[in-house]
Amino acid sequence: MPRSARKLPLSKLAGPHQTTAALDLGRVRPNLRAKGERPLRDATMNTPIYKSRRSGKNLWQEYRIYPDRVELQSWLLFHTITIPARDIDKIEVRPPAIGPRGLYPEGVTWGIKLDNADFSRHVLVTRKSGLLKRLAFTPDDPGKFVAACETLTH
Repeated sequence: MPRSARKLPLSKLAGPHQTTAALDLGRVRPNLRAKGERPLRDATMNTPIYKSRRSGKNLWQEYRIYPDRVELQSWLLFHTITIPARDIDKIEVRPPAIGPRGLYPEGVTWGIKLDNADFSRHVLVTRKSGLLKRLAFTPDDPGKFVAACETLTH
């Protein structure tokens, strides 16, 4: 039976003193769960704009950019960190801190490092609020990752 053809009597929904006119369930908005609950996300909001490949330099972790958030999947923390776009204060590409000639002071990053961020070019996300204010991680291409983050909607 097609969705628009399903009908329920109002007596089952409202109460005994209401009329028995039919309610068309096909007109109910499909992205709402129940009264008082948040709407479901649109399919476009769940499609990543950019997805970093897993590799040895990022310890086989995955980093994804969606239109409204950044997700950092970390098996070290046994958790996926979700950063809403409105919470990102600054995002930048940083040089490595340790290289073939020793320590590079301009590449030293203070904050939580989710992978081998000290040994290669990495991304530093500074958040406006939260417990983890500065997060450093190494996507497969830090430049493309930062460029994709510029398209986020706030």
